[in-house]
Amino acid sequence: AIPAERFLSRRLAPSTPHPKDFTLQTTSNMAPGHSVSVEVVSEPEEVGGWAVLEVNAEGFGEDELIMHWGVGKLRVDEWAVGSDAQVKTTPASSHVQGACQALFPAGDAQGCRKIKVEIKGDSGVKGFQFVLHRKPNDWLKNGATNFLLNLDKVEGAKIFRNRMKAALEADAKAKHQVWSCQGVEVAVFASDAGGSCNVKALVDSEHDLVLQYGPAGPDRRWQSSTRLPLSKVEGTVSEGAVALTGPECQKYLMFVLHDASTNQWLKDGGRDFAMELPPIEVAKFQPQPHAERAASKKFSKFVKEAMEEDGEAATMKEWSVDGIDIVAIATPSELECNVHVLVDTTADLTVQYGSAGADKTWQFSKRVPLANMPDHAREAFISIPAGAVDKHLMFVLHEGAVNRWIKDGNDDFFFELPRHPEWDRLKREEEARKAAEAEKAMAGRSAFLAARREREEKANISF
Repeated sequence: AIPAERFLSRRLAPSTPHPKDFTLQTTSNMAPGHSVSVEVVSEPEEVGGWAVLEVNAEGFGEDELIMHWGVGKLRVDEWAVGSDAQVKTTPASSHVQGACQALFPAGDAQGCRKIKVEIKGDSGVKGFQFVLHRKPNDWLKNGATNFLLNLDKVEGAKIFRNRMKAALEADAKAKHQVWSCQGVEVAVFASDAGGSCNVKALVDSEHDLVLQYGPAGPDRRWQSSTRLPLSKVEGTVSEGAVALTGPECQKYLMFVLHDASTNQWLKDGGRDFAMELPPIEVAKFQPQPHAERAASKKFSKFVKEAMEEDGEAATMKEWSVDGIDIVAIATPSELECNVHVLVDTTADLTVQYGSAGADKTWQFSKRVPLANMPDHAREAFISIPAGAVDKHLMFVLHEGAVNRWIKDGNDDFFFELPRHPEWDRLKREEEARKAAEAEKAMAGRSAFLAARREREEKANISF
């Protein structure tokens, strides 16, 4: 059974192959433990066929309980009396003034009472709504409104369900989880790909959404953040896929959905979505230490040539992050510090950098794109004026196509810069220049304030 409508968003169990009914706590006159749900039992197999829904009421005991219902013909939220040629129920409904009523039968072993509703596929019915009635004057609603099903939305959700079914058939062992939040259906599938984790997301929404995700340990704290635009594949259903490798294969994949057109963030209630990933053997995906990997000979050649060009005064530092080799070479000169950044990658990256003192707090931030070099290498040249040079150069790499930030684990890259004997003199001169400018400004202000009394006396004129 597939849900036609959700009356309250709630996270589903990871083992649920399709979304199921959702528990509803409604108005104050509905006791705790009561729930109402509607499921799609079957859809029309052909034009003119009948769709079968099931209205479930749980926790209401065996007292007489009535479904008081109507249909929308011109509008989804219209209340009109449906004919037997359009809608029929089991048990059969009786007509009352302005509505139809069906009596819930006795409950099953779990205490669930059900009414089957059949709606003709080509009848033109757009909506189905109902309230529950206990005599004499007890009317139970979905908060302040009736329980309402948008039948066009039920038909649209068929694409989402078919996509889910196809994903499960393609990988029966995939771990999966389903959510329904604010009218948006979300399904995530994760499978062990032999040392990496393949993740696929399906989202049913009219809006163009971006999946922002990151790995997390048992504490569910994000360890990094990457954005993945979702692509429309059919109707209102969007899809996105990503392969998690190395340190990205943690216990959880955390994610949120972002609607950039309205700058709205969709979450699992008040929390980020958390998808528990299948266990991946560390030995399969853990990167080997840098010294044990076979470095790219061509990239090593570029680094060697860069060191030779920059001279004996150059200092160098190397990093390796997720299989990407990064090298920074710094050369001091009398007036500036030149930093040569080389990256062994095919991605289009930007370096965001700034100076920092011993506390590694950024003092400014600038960006420069990495230029293409032969054989998958990228490079950028950074010049920092002598007066702005401090103890460290801080930087991160940004891949704009997927809004991915590359860092040294959880920290920014930092590089202790070399010193030039002339920099201290230039720095002292710069500080003296700024002090002289400040003193000059204060002198002008002091003269202005000293003449204040004289101006006031001249302005104090009596007639």
